[in-house]
Amino acid sequence: MGYTCPIGCGQATSNPEPKGAPVDLALLNEFLIVAKCRNISEAARRLFVSQPTLSGHIRLLEKELGCDLLYRGQPLRLTSAGRALVNHGSKLLIEYDALIQTVTDAAASKTEVHIALNTTNTA
Repeated sequence: MGYTCPIGCGQATSNPEPKGAPVDLALLNEFLIVAKCRNISEAARRLFVSQPTLSGHIRLLEKELGCDLLYRGQPLRLTSAGRALVNHGSKLLIEYDALIQTVTDAAASKTEVHIALNTTNTA
């Protein structure tokens, strides 16, 4: 029985529906590197993990999302869901990095912000 991919590509998949668990950003990052390399072995070398470990991580991400992300074979190709994840996932990681930098900067700042309102009626 097939399911429809939840990230909007309309692709049918044999993977079960996602459990609603949030996607692990480390898995997302690994997938983006696989997508860039178009080769799991090369991506594994770049990530300093074994190829079987990385393959397992990609399968886990596919299970979390409930859709296939890759057509495995030579050459490795992205499904429509995989392409959508590359597009949106890249943006998400950029925004996440900016969020962490903003929070870190705010936490390191010793500056207090004071807001004053002028309540004098000038009319």
